Amino acid sequence: MAGSTTNFPNVQRIRDMVRNDLASLLDSFKGKKDLVLDTELMKPLDRVAGAIMLKQRHVDKISS
Repeated sequence: MAGSTTNFPNVQRIRDMVRNDLASLLDSFKGKKDLVLDTELMKPLDRVAGAIMLKQRHVDKISS
């Protein structure tokens, strides 16, 4: 529609919120961690939290 203004969500802001929530959750568990995920969650996880962020939070292994 010409002239209409649609408010799109700020994807970067949502990504940052999810990344912070995941970091807090991972930080609540001490020591090394292994993540076991459904294969459908691997790409979304990679979009939110890269390998460096996960290693900083002592995630040792990720498997599906």
